[in-house]
Amino acid sequence: MVTSTSTQATRFRDLPPWPRAWLLLGCLAVVLQLLVMTGSVTAQSVLTQVGQAVVVPRYVGDSQYEKQNLAPLMQWCEDRQERTVEEARRSCDWRHTRQNSFHFGASKAVYWLSVRLHNGSSASRNVVVDFGVSHEDYLDWYVLDSASGNRLTQGRMGDRLPMQVRSLPTRHQGIPVQVPASRDVELYVRSASFDGWHQLLQPQLLSEKAYLEAEQKEDFANGLIFGGLGAIVIVAFSAYTATRQRSILLYGLALAGLLVYSMAKTSYDLMFLWPNAPGLHSRIVFIVGPLTILLYTALVFDLLKARSHLPRWLWNGLMLWCTLAAVSGLPAVFDHIQWAVYSTLVAAWLTLPVFLTVCWLAIRQVPGAWMMVIAVAAQVVAVLLNALRAMGLLRTVTFDQSVFQMAGLFQALVLAYAMARILIQMRQEKLKAAQQAHEAHTRLRAQEEHELRHDKLTGLPNRLALLEWLRQRMDQQRPFAVIHIGIFDFKAVNDQFGHAGGDYALLELSRRCQALLGPGDMMAKQLSDQFILVLHGMDTIQALSVASQLMQRLTQPIAYAESEIVLRPRMGLAAYPEDGKEAEILLQHAHIAKREAAHLVSHIQTYHSGSDKIFERRNLLLRDLRSAIAGEQFLMVYQPKLNLRTGQVDKAEALLRWDHPQLGRISPVEFIPLVERADASWQLSMWVLERGIAQMAKWRQRGYHIGLALNLSAQDLHHRQLPEQVRKLLESYEVPAAQLTLEITESGIMQNLDSVRLVLAALCELGVTLSIDDFGTGYSSLAMLKQLPVKELKIDRAFVAPLERSSSEQSDDAAIIRSIIGIGHSVGMRVVAEGVETLAVARLLESWQCEYVQGYWLKPPLAADQFIDWLAAGTGHYITELQPALP
Repeated sequence: MVTSTSTQATRFRDLPPWPRAWLLLGCLAVVLQLLVMTGSVTAQSVLTQVGQAVVVPRYVGDSQYEKQNLAPLMQWCEDRQERTVEEARRSCDWRHTRQNSFHFGASKAVYWLSVRLHNGSSASRNVVVDFGVSHEDYLDWYVLDSASGNRLTQGRMGDRLPMQVRSLPTRHQGIPVQVPASRDVELYVRSASFDGWHQLLQPQLLSEKAYLEAEQKEDFANGLIFGGLGAIVIVAFSAYTATRQRSILLYGLALAGLLVYSMAKTSYDLMFLWPNAPGLHSRIVFIVGPLTILLYTALVFDLLKARSHLPRWLWNGLMLWCTLAAVSGLPAVFDHIQWAVYSTLVAAWLTLPVFLTVCWLAIRQVPGAWMMVIAVAAQVVAVLLNALRAMGLLRTVTFDQSVFQMAGLFQALVLAYAMARILIQMRQEKLKAAQQAHEAHTRLRAQEEHELRHDKLTGLPNRLALLEWLRQRMDQQRPFAVIHIGIFDFKAVNDQFGHAGGDYALLELSRRCQALLGPGDMMAKQLSDQFILVLHGMDTIQALSVASQLMQRLTQPIAYAESEIVLRPRMGLAAYPEDGKEAEILLQHAHIAKREAAHLVSHIQTYHSGSDKIFERRNLLLRDLRSAIAGEQFLMVYQPKLNLRTGQVDKAEALLRWDHPQLGRISPVEFIPLVERADASWQLSMWVLERGIAQMAKWRQRGYHIGLALNLSAQDLHHRQLPEQVRKLLESYEVPAAQLTLEITESGIMQNLDSVRLVLAALCELGVTLSIDDFGTGYSSLAMLKQLPVKELKIDRAFVAPLERSSSEQSDDAAIIRSIIGIGHSVGMRVVAEGVETLAVARLLESWQCEYVQGYWLKPPLAADQFIDWLAAGTGHYITELQPALP
């Protein structure tokens, strides 16, 4: 605590002299205001102290009629008995003051003022006794003959009277007096307050001409002030509509409040706006004044962002005080003017905690706070002067009329400067923001341009950038070679290691390729798993050497997540200008060579002119594939399966063929990869299922209960709706599920074992027989076979064909087949051998307990009707030949 006090004291001593003076002045203002509120000092007591309790007649000579301050020449008395003017003249305790004005403060008594006017000339004189723009409620005046005491004229004026009923219909409380020639008259003024709060009175004697000239000068000066304020208000609101800045709106509202308050304080509102509503006029000062101070306070806090710098308790306290200030004028609404005076004075002291708060912010070096100290100090001075006026210590009409107006104008000027700085800062911020936006837009365009021409994963140039680069090289007519690198079955890498593993493999591939690039070479990425290398100054022979090195590097395992990723790249080479003089054609030729590389052991191929025809044929088949499915260009042929145990043909395999209208019969070896590439496997498989099951139904109607095997692709097993589609087709054609066999390749099952297990189980529950096609070419083990709901193994023709050359049971091929048959039987599966071309091979397989055989020895694939005709006419012949070997 000691340290904190010392620090605060040090901070106060470190302040510049004028902030310390403002702080002390604010404290003095608080003391004075408290004295007023507690009644310790009253205006009446001050007047009594400085006045003299004697009655001395006061004369005003001819030379004094142009302009004369009457306060020192007038007498006053307090009347608590409601006397008439004659009674007051006779019995009132008349006194006089040495001050230049009268202020009776808070009192419900009536006060009388009197003065004797002398006209020594031979002509009558018309003069005006002007009490200024006083807000005294009622001023009744009487002109009496000095000699007889008779009333000559009388009238009434006051702030609560409409303009048209006043003695003079002007803002000033003026009394027209005619002084006869060579005579004396006495003027008596009765001052009465509606609610016990008397206003400052500073009477002056003027000629009619001087009175009119003084009022014209005031109107001109006030017109300039009000016109300027109105113009600034309009500009502020216009600026707000353009910028939507809250501080500008608060500034406009505060100036509008100051304008209305100033007009009410000088009675211009009663003169021009509502001349017949003096009650509204008397209330506006008490309502608008606190609201104007509140708006100025809100503006100061908004400019300083005070909420972010102040403790919560202090901010909440200030907000509570602001709320009280906002409602301080409510007593005036109900004509409780005295309470309205007290409440608005209390509300006006909102400026003091605001002033202290702003000083505290300035000490903490909040930007702009010292300027706000000057602005708020003007309000503190205004409140101090108002307290002095309320106590009668400051008895000047000028201050009474415009103390808050002057403070508000000064504050408006300071805040206008602050607003100008804000607008300039806003403009600078907008320019800076526009510049930043332009720079961001430029960076964004550059980034978009970069992303448009580069791959997001590897950062390598993409096909668009590659084509531009190739065209530039071709314009230079310098030779170069292109290597097109593609990864075979990259989808399997993503399936096994996830996309994160696939991305890691591509990044490592990119790194290994770039390690072999020389000056002037380039690497680009085309599709997700295809890369292009451009080797500057090389022909095909030199590029082959680089491709061989690349193949060695790229086939090395990639360590990932405690495992290894093995890529199987394919490379196609083309050289400029031999293999193409246009960028697109050169890349197309390299792509053709890459596709042909898949059939080579080295997996590297250079482009040759004959490759174009193969490429064009594949493109033609790809283009016509979907229309072929819908246009009935595909057909089914059926190859019989012989049951070696019964000697009967009770099953068949449905094989797919494509009759192309231009190219003729297309083999599955050629079009099945195209189907998978075009993502049409599911569509074609559904067509095969429906045609095959429909054909079994037709055979059943003719009395042939032949089981049928249909081939599915590995992609079909990823469709969870496959079992439901099979069930619907079997029910629709009324075919038993046991007659249907679905063949899936071994590699297709093993690569996606976890994802297809549920689909296989659902098919098995239907009663459908599942068969592993081409068994022996994949990676399945006995343990895996036991986990699968498979009932049939089909030995690939690659193992059966060698038996035609050597039918010895001691050959390696025979040992492999016997092992496969043994594996199938060990897990309860039947075994089918395909590709049987001779009777000798069939006898050998029968002796090894193979259940079924199929092949050209038995019969080539037949159309549906030919298959039935063959069964009816020639099956016995084949059975007879095999009969000796049957058990």
